Amino acid sequence: MNRLFLLAIVMFATLIALPLQALENAQVLPKGVRRVNIKTVQLDLGTEYDANSNVVPLAAPLQKKITFEDVLKTKQGLDDTLLRAFLRENGLPTDQELGELTADLRGRVRVYAPVIAYGLTPRITIAVAMPYYSARTETQVGYRANDDNAQHFINLLADPKYNKVASAREAYENFSNGVAGLEAKLRDNGYEELGAWEKHGLGDMQFAVKSKLYGEDGSRVHLANLSGFVAPTGLVDSPDILTDISFGDGSWDFFSGLMCDQQLGMGITLNQYAKLTYQAPARRVLRMKTADESLAVERRSIAYKLGNKLDAGLSVQFAHDLGIELGLGYIYARKGADRYDAPSEEAALELAKDSNLQSSSIEVKMGYSSVPAFRRKEMPVPFSVGLQYQQLVEALVANRNVPNTKMLTLDVNLYF
Repeated sequence: MNRLFLLAIVMFATLIALPLQALENAQVLPKGVRRVNIKTVQLDLGTEYDANSNVVPLAAPLQKKITFEDVLKTKQGLDDTLLRAFLRENGLPTDQELGELTADLRGRVRVYAPVIAYGLTPRITIAVAMPYYSARTETQVGYRANDDNAQHFINLLADPKYNKVASAREAYENFSNGVAGLEAKLRDNGYEELGAWEKHGLGDMQFAVKSKLYGEDGSRVHLANLSGFVAPTGLVDSPDILTDISFGDGSWDFFSGLMCDQQLGMGITLNQYAKLTYQAPARRVLRMKTADESLAVERRSIAYKLGNKLDAGLSVQFAHDLGIELGLGYIYARKGADRYDAPSEEAALELAKDSNLQSSSIEVKMGYSSVPAFRRKEMPVPFSVGLQYQQLVEALVANRNVPNTKMLTLDVNLYF
């Protein structure tokens, strides 16, 4: 179930980068000017890239083949010994498949992220982002029996040679009721039932300072630094819910990056940026799962350190005097592996498994800005509105351990 637990961290790692996407620039606000920016983001989830860059269903960790070994785990003492002897006598391997649990997990996330910025000086702009999340997941679990193997086993039990008719009935119930077995295991170990999950709430707040390092009005090259921190104000995922989505990562994050604009003429700007994020150590309650067991394990409050992140991008942007804005960008994102101070090395390795992320995506934008018309005194209010579409692509680098999402962002700015 490792990937379901990882989903929350993956989602947050994707969403917290919203204020810094490929279509950025090195411009700062004039002194005393305020900007209210509202980003409305929509994400639909159903598949993801695994550690081998294959696209797999999000519910893959819930899909499990049921074998004789799983049946043996429910037996104790003499029952276990007798059943193992029966299997050996009839040449039935313990890894023979009797059926398969099937699952489908889909999610929908909406993020409303107001960003308030203020021109503190002619070269410094300060900003705060306060994302608000609305998320929902739906899970459906079923069972598909391997009729030939299951029926063969039941027929052997009912054979007059063994006369285990009651055992045959019990075996049939176990084979045909795999979903109930999973649900019982979840209840016995303190998990919430699978099904629909929905939550709304504040995400992690982000505070940033953008400083113009080089360039004046009319300059062809502009260089700026963006630095700040993220406060852990968002809800983290619960160790007792397998399919929830986190609104925060539970740790303080500190970031710093550079942005560079080159004005190419005719309203065309080339931009590059790179940002590093350090994720500070923190503590939370987690399940001490292992490679062999991810459900029937203890909860424990442990220290952890999420991997540091690198975000980089390249874009070409066009702005016309009529207010038309267009953009095309490429984004690269990478996160290192997490570290967990678990009571056993096995649990620490399992918690950190597949926590190193990498993604490659493109972003396109179209929008309108009234700022040129406002400067010409043809428009009473300076504002801009844009629509941005972002999608993962299999280009330059492989996508690993990230949701296979398409992200649509409505971006509205008001200046006063």
